[in-house]
Amino acid sequence: MGFSPDKYLHDIGGQAMSYQQQTYGLFICISRFFAHMLAKFLVLVSVTVLMLVLVLFSTASQAFTAALEGAEDNHLQQMNREFEFAVDVESLYMAQGRNQLDNGGIIWTEAQLQQEALTLSLALGRGVIEDYTELNFGVGFDIPTPPQFELSIGLQFIQVYGTERDRDTELVSQWVYTASQWFTPSIDYTYSLQAGGHFVEVSIHSNSWWLTDETSLSIYGTQAVDFGFVIDDYSGPSHFQLGLEAMHVINDRLQVQGHLNHITPQKGLKSDEMKQGKQLYAGLRISWLY
Repeated sequence: MGFSPDKYLHDIGGQAMSYQQQTYGLFICISRFFAHMLAKFLVLVSVTVLMLVLVLFSTASQAFTAALEGAEDNHLQQMNREFEFAVDVESLYMAQGRNQLDNGGIIWTEAQLQQEALTLSLALGRGVIEDYTELNFGVGFDIPTPPQFELSIGLQFIQVYGTERDRDTELVSQWVYTASQWFTPSIDYTYSLQAGGHFVEVSIHSNSWWLTDETSLSIYGTQAVDFGFVIDDYSGPSHFQLGLEAMHVINDRLQVQGHLNHITPQKGLKSDEMKQGKQLYAGLRISWLY
């Protein structure tokens, strides 16, 4: 069989095309890797900057109040202002009774500033095992009520990064009855703009039992009802949650909290779409108050 110039040129062209495809594929992989790392870096930088802004705002507010009203009035302002920084480790990431991650838990870094009736909050969550990052920014307002009630409303902006990206804006509200000496009933309401659904949680929380001057225990029960929030076109019971909470006060500014929770799925979470079983999870939270 003789030499064929056409076949030779065809083979050379095919090898060149294969080399170009491999080079292009390698370039795409490297570009995606650096883009992913850059996105994570920007998220961390943004969170750090926002936390610094909250700290600076708190410090500046204190100095400004002292300059205008004097030391006595400034002390009254301090009583109405509180800054909190916390780290929260959760064995599972549970939200609306659902386990949000297939593997492992989540670590949250949180900052919250409360000034009179206004509350600003910022939270960064990172999956322990999974490639999952969630950034939450919230703003809330306390509504004037009779002394035996507490009512607040707010907005929460959620941005998710990782293997999948997602975002949502939620309208939240909480009502609390505080006049009982034995327990505290509350109702939490959430509306998701993305899902177009509502989620309601009715809770009864026992008042704290102080074992010592620094350590307390409490229990709670929560019944959740889904109105198209978790499952489209579904309205009914979602799950029941029972929990035990403990708190240890180290000093006036530092405290440690732990909790153990059990979730029993009901019709919503037991549906063919969700198929979620019972969940047992725990968490540990360290907070610093200023």
